[in-house]
Amino acid sequence: MPKITVITSETGHNLHALLDAHQTQNLKDGEITLVVSSDENALRAAQKAGIDTLAKPDDDAELLKQVATHKPDLIVALDTPHGLNADFLKKFSHQIIAVYPALAGQFTDYKPIDSAFKAFQKNEIKWTGCHVHYVDSGETMRQLVVPIEPKESMQRFAARMRKGENWLLLKGVKQYLYELRNRNKRSTTSQSET
Repeated sequence: MPKITVITSETGHNLHALLDAHQTQNLKDGEITLVVSSDENALRAAQKAGIDTLAKPDDDAELLKQVATHKPDLIVALDTPHGLNADFLKKFSHQIIAVYPALAGQFTDYKPIDSAFKAFQKNEIKWTGCHVHYVDSGETMRQLVVPIEPKESMQRFAARMRKGENWLLLKGVKQYLYELRNRNKRSTTSQSET
């Protein structure tokens, strides 16, 4: 079964969504086998879910070495910026995905949800959304449009965005695992034909 590593610096809603999916076996084609974090609460939550943990090393080379020993098929990076160096990205090329709470290219600042809400108040946009992308290339895997409702409070909008992020992240993980399974099938088929 494909192995998933999650790298995060905090215990956020996306980590909880992934841990819930792991515990309910909602990832279907894969399982989370490692959570890497500098946050004790994130490590405890992963351990409670029966997942191996690694306190994130300060040294980039050590992080690469430790993660590589787990042989992940997919890495989910939950923080922006991700803090992964060029060697890490090269080693796991096209294997690291992340979710961001804005449509691709829409808001790239530190608080995209706040920026979207303010832009809506100024009649600059009618909707925003989330996207899942490959960290090394920036290529968008999939997006979700989230309309902003008139007279909606910032709190309600932010809650809907978090829900959208959770849903889209799980879809992105499942899509990656589905595509991996199909690549592996094609590879096995072509090897048996030769």
